[in-house]
Amino acid sequence: MRNAKQDYLVSVPCGCKDVDGTVGYFYDTSYKVQTGDTVYNVATEIYSGQAWKAGEEGLIAAGEIIPIHLVCGCLEGVSQVVVTYTVQDLDTISGIAGLLSSTVEGIQSLNPATLTQNPGFLDVGWVLFVPMQMNGTQSSP
Repeated sequence: MRNAKQDYLVSVPCGCKDVDGTVGYFYDTSYKVQTGDTVYNVATEIYSGQAWKAGEEGLIAAGEIIPIHLVCGCLEGVSQVVVTYTVQDLDTISGIAGLLSSTVEGIQSLNPATLTQNPGFLDVGWVLFVPMQMNGTQSSP
C-alpha cells in the first residue's frame, strides 16, 4: 500500500525561460514563507525536490513571498506530456511507468544522467521526467 497521503496530477502552463543562467521549461509560482522555513526545506519538503533554485540559501523571513521555479518538460508529440515525479519509498521504474501511463524505456530516455549507470536503482527523492500518455493515469493497486 502506498502512503496514506493523496497525490495529485496537476496540469500547468510551462514556458521556456532562463532561470539564473539555466535555460529550460519552468512553471513559475510563489510561496509565502512560514516561520522556521529555509530555502532547503521549502524546495525539498513543500515542493518534493522539484523546485529549481528557490532563491538564496539559508533562512528566509516569515511572511516573505519568494518565487518558485518548478521544472517541467514538453514533447513534440501531441499524444504525450512530460510530468515530473518524485521517487517515493519502494518505487520501481516499472511501477512508476504503470502508474503514469508511461513506459520504462520512455522514462530511461528522458533521464539518462540519472539512470545510465544502474537503471534498476532509484533513490527516494530523485525527481524523474516521465513521458505520460494524454489518456491520464492508471488506478493504483
